[in-house]
Amino acid sequence: MRRLAGPLAALAVLAVLALALPAAAQELCPCPPPPPPPPDFTGSLGLGGALTKGNTDTFNLSFTLGLKYDPKTKNVVKLDATYLRGEKDGDLQLDRLAALLRDEYSFSPRLFGYAEVGYLRDRFKGIEYLFSPAAGAGYKVLDSDTLKLSVDAGFGGAFESDYVDYPASSVTVSSDSAAIRAGEAFAWKISPSATLTQAFTALWKTEDTSDAIYHFEVTLAAAITKWSDVKVTFTDDYKNKPPDPKLKKNDTALLAAIVFKM
Repeated sequence: MRRLAGPLAALAVLAVLALALPAAAQELCPCPPPPPPPPDFTGSLGLGGALTKGNTDTFNLSFTLGLKYDPKTKNVVKLDATYLRGEKDGDLQLDRLAALLRDEYSFSPRLFGYAEVGYLRDRFKGIEYLFSPAAGAGYKVLDSDTLKLSVDAGFGGAFESDYVDYPASSVTVSSDSAAIRAGEAFAWKISPSATLTQAFTALWKTEDTSDAIYHFEVTLAAAITKWSDVKVTFTDDYKNKPPDPKLKKNDTALLAAIVFKM
C-alpha cells in the first residue's frame, strides 16, 4: 500500500492540474467576442473634382450617393445617385444628374424580382428629364464572396422631355412610351481592400426601339481606411437618337473620387 501511495498521489496532483490549467487559461486569455452582424442600413458619399488654370480655366465636380437597406430578409432597397458638373472659362459645359431607386425581392438564392424608378437629366445631351419606371426579374449567375454576376430584364415606361436646341433655346418636346429594360452587373473582390465592379443597362422604347439609351460603367475601388475608399470610375452613355442632330450620341467620363462610408 505504501508503494502505491506515491503513484496515486502523483496522479491526483496531475488530475488537479489538468482541471485547473484550462480554467486559468480561460481567465488569462478570454476568447474574443464574435463580430457584430452587419447593420441593416449602409451608405456612402463620394466627392471628386478637378480645377485647372492657365490658357483654359476648367472646373469639374462629381458627387455620388449610395444608400442600401438590407434587413437580412428577402427584400433589399437601394438608392444610387450621381451628379456631374463641368465649367470651362466660366461657361457651363456639363450638367448631368442620374438616380435609381430599386427594390429587389429574392424568390430563391438565385432568382429575384425587382421594381425600380430611374431618373436622368442631362442638359447638354438635350434631356430635360427622363423617368423610367420598370419591373421585372433577374438571375444571379454567380453569387460568392469573391465573384458576383447577375442579369435581369423588365418592362415599364419611358417618360421623356427633350430640349429642341439647348442652350440656345429652352423649348422642349415630350415623348412617352412603354419601354423594355435589360441589365447586367458584375463584382470581383480582388483582395480584402480592392474591388472591381461593372454594370450595363439598356432601355428601348416600344414605339421606336431604335430610340434607345445605353449606360456602361466600370469602377475600381481601394480602401484607404475602414471608413473611406478611393474610386476611379469610367462611364459611357449612348443615346441612339439625340433630340438635336448636332449632338453626339456618345458621352464618356473618367472620374476619381474619395468615398466616405456610412
